Amino acid sequence: MIDPNLLKILACPACKGSVELKENKIICTKCKKKYPIKDGIPIMLIEEAKDDEKNKVLDIGCGFGFFLKQFLTDRLTVLGTRHSVNNVRMCMNYIPGLQ
Repeated sequence: MIDPNLLKILACPACKGSVELKENKIICTKCKKKYPIKDGIPIMLIEEAKDDEKNKVLDIGCGFGFFLKQFLTDRLTVLGTRHSVNNVRMCMNYIPGLQ
């Protein structure tokens, strides 16, 4: 069992979000990465974390990204792709922080 006081000071190494204990895993409340607990020790390493695939959006043929912007929330990972390099650049300019 993980000490509740430890949970209060732990943060997700990927996004710095707060974490909670569920299903015998440490789960980030922001990006939803799941960190394993081995022999009672939380393994807070990004490479050991599992992503929650339900929180990802892929828009193939996103154009200028008008619809992608609607999916941007703290709980979603959004990826848009387009065949034209110029359209990808325009999409990146339209949505600040998009990489």
